[in-house]
Order: sequence, then structure tokens, then C-alpha cells
Amino acid sequence: MLEVVSKGEIKLIGIRLVCTTLEEYQQKIPQIVQSLHDRLDEIPNKVNSHLFTGIHMVDATNETDGYWKCVEVTEINEVPEGMDAIVVPSQTYASIDHHGIPWDIHLAYSKMHEFIEQSGYKRVFDAWTLERFDQTQQLEGKICCKLYDPIIK
Repeated sequence: MLEVVSKGEIKLIGIRLVCTTLEEYQQKIPQIVQSLHDRLDEIPNKVNSHLFTGIHMVDATNETDGYWKCVEVTEINEVPEGMDAIVVPSQTYASIDHHGIPWDIHLAYSKMHEFIEQSGYKRVFDAWTLERFDQTQQLEGKICCKLYDPIIK
């Protein structure tokens, strides 16, 4: 389902992955998902241990380049070694669900980008794009997630 939603500030703690190709990201993201799952006990103030958030920025700087797999926290007190804390400011997003094989996620993004253009919105390339994954809903070889692409009117 395509929709426009607004979200307040989101505090995240997670693991950063920086790769040079899309194929490399596709290979390595499952490894950081497993690493985050294995280290959940190290992260204080978790909102929901089963809800993982992937974030990236289209127009990234050196500090924002890459892909993070995170969990939301109520507050950031301490950050485990090898992890980062990121505060995503309030933002309006176009949103769509994706259920299927991981490599087809680009099809959902294409559909969402078409919706954005047709609805008179503009994508915000220097804001965080969010991907929310309920880990209890993931099946072997398939993913279930909600994508959020930052937009303005």
C-alpha cells in the first residue's frame, strides 16, 4: 500500500556497512543483520528488539555514506563498541510495503518513486531513507518490510 506518513524523531543504534557495489551490499547485509541480532543484549533502551531499521541516504557525505542496520531506542546513553548512534529528525515520507525476495526491493522503490512524482511531492536526497523489518515476519529467502522515502511538497 502506498501512502504519505509523517514520523517524529527516531533514535537508532546500529551497525554501519560501507561497500562499493550494490552486489557487495546484497552479500553483506545479511551478515550485519545477524551481527546486530547477536549483539542486541548490548544495546540499552531498545523500543522493540524484533523491529530492525535499515537506513541510508541517497546524497551521502563521508559521515553518512553506507547502510546501517539498527534498532530504535528511547534514549542514547551508551553506544556499544563498533556501533553508531543516529538521530533521524522528524520527516514526511512516502511509504510502501515490500514482501518478496530481497533483490526485488528496487521494484518497490521504483513504484514508490513514481507515486511521489505523480502526487506532486519531491524526494529529499539528503535525508534518511528508512526500511523497517519485523524480524518475526522474515521467511527463508524472502523479506517483509516497509520502505520510507523522505519527501517534501
